[in-house]
Amino acid sequence: MRLDIDVLRDVLLYLETALKVERIDGRMVSSSIDPYEIKSDGRFKKHSKGYCDMDILNWLQEWYKSNCDGDWEHVFGIKIDTLDNPGFTVCINLEGTNLEGKDFKKMAIDNGDDDWLFCWVENVVFNGVGDPNKLGKILEIFRDWADMQEK
Repeated sequence: MRLDIDVLRDVLLYLETALKVERIDGRMVSSSIDPYEIKSDGRFKKHSKGYCDMDILNWLQEWYKSNCDGDWEHVFGIKIDTLDNPGFTVCINLEGTNLEGKDFKKMAIDNGDDDWLFCWVENVVFNGVGDPNKLGKILEIFRDWADMQEK
């Protein structure tokens, strides 16, 4: 299954309803998802307060649009798919973007079948895979890394 930006917008609207999301300090948050923060060694630490940044899809749409130049979007882009173990996979082609050639430290969390996530860059592609609850976290990791490259 491949999701495009319009489908992601629909997913966001569904999640807002299904997860009973509310706005707190300008962020869309839900206590029904266990979030993690990235520690300096690339590992994850669970937050004491549960929230999920639902604005990540809006950010991803803007990142995608900022790289569309009439050519890039015909060859490269973003792919979100499901895995059969189960989980999600995210592939974001970085060729021709400001992220091409930037260092990314591989990240891994593996606490069993219900709590795992891996992110890495290989062959000019950001890759993220995780359990069924980690799609948002994979996208947040990409956003945080992309934002750090802007500074």
